[in-house]
Amino acid sequence: MVAIMGPSGSGKTTLLNCLSGLDRIDGGEVLIDGVALSAMSHEQRTDYRARRMGFVFQFYNLMPVLTAVENIELTLLVSRVPAKEARRKALAALELVGLGERAAHLPDVTSALSHELTAADQKPLDDALALAAEIGVDARAELLARRPR
Repeated sequence: MVAIMGPSGSGKTTLLNCLSGLDRIDGGEVLIDGVALSAMSHEQRTDYRARRMGFVFQFYNLMPVLTAVENIELTLLVSRVPAKEARRKALAALELVGLGERAAHLPDVTSALSHELTAADQKPLDDALALAAEIGVDARAELLARRPR
């Protein structure tokens, strides 16, 4: 794992966009398994991002109407993982991060109800998503500049 840290405006997000093929670079090359990102078609870069890159933002962007396991499954299904395999991987990943017993819970951080996932559960749920997707590069974009020094 690599941590990219720096003050606001220092280029962290730009770097991640270049490494993922969202932005084109002005010089040099980004090689993915020996293939230049610039040589990939739009569809190949999209497939690469879907199968190999994971972006974890400061705000988790989970679907509040989907359960923990469904949020993970959705990402896998979009990546063309068969439904049964997606469910199996999602449940296994939730177990790995200690949320197995909360698979059917909603990630609604606005609710104080005991049947909902808490704000503290959001980070492990996000980690479970990256584990289930077997992401090769887990790019965590957080606002580190706002951290107290």
